[in-house]
Amino acid sequence: MRVLLPPTSSLFSAAASLLPATLLLLAVSAPLFAIIEAVVRSPSVEQPFDLARWLRLLWTTVIVTGTAIILSMLIGTTLGLLLFRTNVAAHRLTLALLLLAACLPTYVVAIGLLALIAAYDLGNSPWVCGVLYGLTYTPLATLVLGSVFRSADPTFEDLARLDAHWPRVLRCVTLPQALWGHSVVALLVFWLVATDYTFTDLLIVRTFAEEVYTQFRLDYRRVAPVLTGVPVFLALTAALLAAQFRFRFVGEQTLETLANPPRMLPLGHTRYWLGLLLATAAIGPLIVICQALFARVATFDGLDESIVALLPDLRRSGVAALLGTGLTMLGSAGLAWALVRTRRLRWLVAFGVLILLATPAPVAGIGLIGLWNRPGWLGVVYDSPGIIVLGYLSRFLAVGTLLLMPAVRRVPRELDWAARLDGCSWVGTQRYVYWPTLCVPLALAGLVLLILCFGELGTTVLVAPPGWSTVSVRAFTLLHFGVYRDLALLTLLAIACIVLLWAPLGALLYRRDRSHARSTESTSRRT
Repeated sequence: MRVLLPPTSSLFSAAASLLPATLLLLAVSAPLFAIIEAVVRSPSVEQPFDLARWLRLLWTTVIVTGTAIILSMLIGTTLGLLLFRTNVAAHRLTLALLLLAACLPTYVVAIGLLALIAAYDLGNSPWVCGVLYGLTYTPLATLVLGSVFRSADPTFEDLARLDAHWPRVLRCVTLPQALWGHSVVALLVFWLVATDYTFTDLLIVRTFAEEVYTQFRLDYRRVAPVLTGVPVFLALTAALLAAQFRFRFVGEQTLETLANPPRMLPLGHTRYWLGLLLATAAIGPLIVICQALFARVATFDGLDESIVALLPDLRRSGVAALLGTGLTMLGSAGLAWALVRTRRLRWLVAFGVLILLATPAPVAGIGLIGLWNRPGWLGVVYDSPGIIVLGYLSRFLAVGTLLLMPAVRRVPRELDWAARLDGCSWVGTQRYVYWPTLCVPLALAGLVLLILCFGELGTTVLVAPPGWSTVSVRAFTLLHFGVYRDLALLTLLAIACIVLLWAPLGALLYRRDRSHARSTESTSRRT
């Protein structure tokens, strides 16, 4: 009797559909478990409800996040216009330095700041905390807003220049076109600040994320800390839903959608002075931070022994980040394809992505602890480094999906249909249609996720098992005792690892920009 097996392409197709769904279910199980447990169990068992304390936390969180958003957008708008819409000198060098600053984890910036200024000199002010967060995320806001300014429609600007000068054109045409970019930056900075507690824990500023972390660390309660993070969860959910509705009505606008780039504003001879000023402003803080850290190292005596003692933490961080990135990329590619190309499970996948994005980092860590800290094989995973990888998956699976969605959307459906009409199987369609188009976006998304996993702190500091401390966890622990030799050296080694990841990321972005410029130039010549 012969057993008929399904075709190999069908098996690959089923596996490619099942794997992202399994990873999404695995990632979303932790926040859902934390939320369901908090709803089912009575909060009065652990801590009575205190409305006055919630209102104070809400006011403090609004001050910190609002200050960070306003400051990062104001500086990012100015720098983005100068670097992306003018002929300022040395703009590529400045952009490369800003990209490096954007890749630095928050705890590295905090350690560099403490190496210069004592924590008690900053005060326990939410305004100061918001300013520090705003300056930390200004490079990221500059890069995003600059890309938005560069993707402006040149037709409206050329028509407006017939009746007005450049300042009025920028004010009345360019900036209104970039309002959606400002919304994206506001949402991105809000997500980064509202779910982080590096500066808030350092300056003893009580936000919702800091309160979740502090309550859990006090006596390992789970229900009350999760309930404390509900306002942040609801605010992020509302903001993400608003962004989705905006995208449905307006669509996506990127450099690839434009046939001709907008005109550059000539600066004359001032372009050299402005270029020198911007490059100095970009590289100056990095030099000051590294110099302060080198000063804390003080002497080279016994430096090799100290480096050897810190290498295990770097090795653990690298292995965990690579595993987390690989697992996240396996799920992100399939989920991005499901959100763009399918109709049946689109809303279910979108709901899972929304839950992952809206869950604060400490809440995700608490959910992982409550779900996996049990007898049996669950406890074996919880006591192993695999729990850190699961934390990375829960934190960044949605981020990887959003990074790959535009790339999947740019693949024409006609190519897929033509390949299937020619008899191409599922594997052949992926090989000849999707893989050549998605190879560069996959590499870019992988590097971004690797940087995020290497610097992740909010979840890792809660779930890291004994004996498997990562660089971020050890740095955050030593940070509360002051910036001494070991912490300064560990931070310098972390910066060196970030530089190793920043170099290929910058090279890929530069190659992508040059290829787009060449294709645009050839298109304009033909027309």
